Amino acid sequence: MADMLGLDSKSSYSKRENGDTNFKSNEVPALAEILGLEIDFKNFFSKSLRKKKLSVKPKESAK
Repeated sequence: MADMLGLDSKSSYSKRENGDTNFKSNEVPALAEILGLEIDFKNFFSKSLRKKKLSVKPKESAK
């Protein structure tokens, strides 16, 4: 996979796969093509995606 993406080493890919390093924007379409997947940018950037609301409790003041 590292060779197919044009990475300099297998460890570079391993770091991406394990989440230690992010895939670069130009690597994602290449990865999708290698895996035979389609990237649906219309839905990916859709405004209808809901963001999770985080319930944050206020910190108690120090006494």
